[in-house]
Amino acid sequence: MDISEFLIDNVQEQAYGPPNFTFWVRTVIDAMGLLGPETDPDLERLGRLLLDYHAGGQVASGEIEGIRSEIMRLGFTYGKGSTPLDLKYRCIWNIADSRENNMADLYEWQYGVVTAFQNINLDGDKDQTLIALVRENAAKYEVDLHERYRTE
Repeated sequence: MDISEFLIDNVQEQAYGPPNFTFWVRTVIDAMGLLGPETDPDLERLGRLLLDYHAGGQVASGEIEGIRSEIMRLGFTYGKGSTPLDLKYRCIWNIADSRENNMADLYEWQYGVVTAFQNINLDGDKDQTLIALVRENAAKYEVDLHERYRTE
């Protein structure tokens, strides 16, 4: 099973809804580490901003809504470039949405999460590692993935 099949066919939709937004943001950011150590202060700041927002911190939804514009201002264009840093910015782009927008369209939120993991697995060799990471984080943060079937 690849990561897309796992996230779409195995993890049920209710696992993507509130209160699990923080879990998915944290897990995508953790998984970005599989792309290597490349980072920059802006990427780190945007990741912390998303985590703080979804954890209920004092971050306005407008700041989250502006992340994609900020990524473009920083010179990263979605879909262009395939360096580890480009892919990490793509992941942030994929999950940069407010709770209100996520709740209004949970399918779109799920699509963003899945796309972020696909960007991390662009070379196709991280499926099992990503599935294990999702399951480990789910156990650690006590998130029920509502898995339809469990395969190892």
